[in-house]
Amino acid sequence: MKKMSSGIGFLIGVLVTAVIAVAVYFFALQEDTTLVETKYGKVTQEDVYNALKRQYGSEALVNLVHQQVFAEKYTVTDEELNKRLDLIRGEFRTQNNAELDDSVEALGFSSMDEVKKLVKGDLYQEKFQLDGVEVTDQEIQEYYDENYKADMEISHILVADEATANTVKAQLDAGGDFAALAKQYSSDTSKDSGGVAGLLSTSEANWVPEFAAVAKTLKDGEISAPTKSKFGYHIIKATAKPKPALADEKENITLAVKNSKIDQDALHTRLADLLKDADLDIKDAFYKNAFTQQPATQQ
Repeated sequence: MKKMSSGIGFLIGVLVTAVIAVAVYFFALQEDTTLVETKYGKVTQEDVYNALKRQYGSEALVNLVHQQVFAEKYTVTDEELNKRLDLIRGEFRTQNNAELDDSVEALGFSSMDEVKKLVKGDLYQEKFQLDGVEVTDQEIQEYYDENYKADMEISHILVADEATANTVKAQLDAGGDFAALAKQYSSDTSKDSGGVAGLLSTSEANWVPEFAAVAKTLKDGEISAPTKSKFGYHIIKATAKPKPALADEKENITLAVKNSKIDQDALHTRLADLLKDADLDIKDAFYKNAFTQQPATQQ
């Protein structure tokens, strides 16, 4: 199955923008003090602020203003927000074998509330982008037929030596539970999620060659002999994942098709009208061209 545009990619992108915006704002408020000093000179808070402003200030400012404008025109319900968060959580779980709610600090967020605020801002922007874009049932069906296929989920148990690998394989051959044995023996981070390494269609490129070569030959329910790689010995299992029903994916497909039909020129015109209605007044001459140089969307 071909995946939708990644929620995780969105989180990383929006995190960068948020950090930049906060940094620019923070340094703007501080008195000018020396941050670092060497025998060759010093670096002050004003130096850092000016550097951030030159490199990232326009992008951060434009994004913040756009969020204000979109939030005034559109509404994001709690149901819409929670649905998008569930989608992002699912993608994060699949790609990282971990829970998003337990990983917010590692991603650079202070709390899940911060994530929710940023996702809500993205939904406001999405509503603006897709306002008036129509999709037909035929377009949805064509996208489904082209992009959704049956897949194979690959799991593994990773151990350090061949003897242990043979012991694990013998237990599996005797009917042992793969997930339980992964938790007991595997040294991989996937041990607590049944040893799941990902879907064959989307993860194969990330696997070492020896692992990938065996994984793609396995049939549904088949478990490999111990396979050696630079990481140790893998016992690999394949589990068939049938093609999802169109009804279950219709909302995601509709969103993907709508995104593909966005008219960028019309979007810029609409955005210019919204900013005009908002009485945009740029107080700092440094940003006088910011809203003519920046794109109306972040793809």
